[in-house]
Amino acid sequence: MIKDSNHANALELFADERALVSVAREIAQRGDFSAQEWQAHYARLLKKYETLLRQAIKITGSGDAIQSRLIRTQAQLDTRNAELRNANDRLRELDRVKAAFTAMLVHDLKSPLSVVKATLELLAEDPGVLAGAYAQLVTAASHSTETMLALINEMLDVARSESQEITLESRRLELPVCLAELVEEVRAAAHAKQIQVTLDCDRVPPVLGDWSKLRRVLTNLTSNAIKFTPAGGAIALRCQAQSDPENPQQTSVVIQVEDSGEGIPEEDLPHIFDPYRQVQSSKKKNLGVGLGLAIAKRITEAHGGAIYVESRVGQGTRFTVALPPAPAEMMALEG
Repeated sequence: MIKDSNHANALELFADERALVSVAREIAQRGDFSAQEWQAHYARLLKKYETLLRQAIKITGSGDAIQSRLIRTQAQLDTRNAELRNANDRLRELDRVKAAFTAMLVHDLKSPLSVVKATLELLAEDPGVLAGAYAQLVTAASHSTETMLALINEMLDVARSESQEITLESRRLELPVCLAELVEEVRAAAHAKQIQVTLDCDRVPPVLGDWSKLRRVLTNLTSNAIKFTPAGGAIALRCQAQSDPENPQQTSVVIQVEDSGEGIPEEDLPHIFDPYRQVQSSKKKNLGVGLGLAIAKRITEAHGGAIYVESRVGQGTRFTVALPPAPAEMMALEG
């Protein structure tokens, strides 16, 4: 269709010239034309030819200008691409240096803390050495060193996850069993605050994952829920299979951790999974350094899943972890 349109446009553009050529052909075929008649037609043809020649020269010049501009534009694009590649190389090098520095810093902090922790544990093992008040101080100091070591390990984990892929030791996981064990582990901490923890886990497809890492994700979510839920509140864990509304054939295994706590301010929600980003708490609790959710996001994505949050201040928070089910061939082999 485009070729036909271009051809029709060309015929229309040269209609006058074609008519003159046709008349000249007729005159030549008659053989009885006069010199004056032929000269008049020849002059008109020559004038049209000169006009066409000028137009062709103009078009050719425009084409050369366009081609020259395209060449300059391509050169500029090549320069920009080279600059982007260099910038990406520099960013990768900065990430590598940052990861190496973090690892060195963590090592330098971790070693003396480990010595302090071991010393405090030795003192705590012999209650007779210290008076009651000092024994309590030793216990508190021991807990503080454990907290510091946990934060240092989180810093190291973030640095590693940013500089290299997370390594998974995946196997088939039955989430109802895994989550039941997790709930029992956190129930004591929840009970200390009179917080009720419930588990509602439907019959769901197994997932292919590294439970030691997924457990860390869910432990972080439930620990945060306990921390930010007031006494007498509730925490609900749910597990179910969900179909993608846009693709009903695509199913995800969804785990939700929902609390009745203070909620997260709306302005913090877009940045909740950013490293070193702390949520503002009205209770001014010890919020750590903001690494747990960043690590949770990286672990979830390493499993091919996604994690997201819904929250309103004063109405609680719900975290959702969506994971792909185990491949059908794996379920056939192990089922």
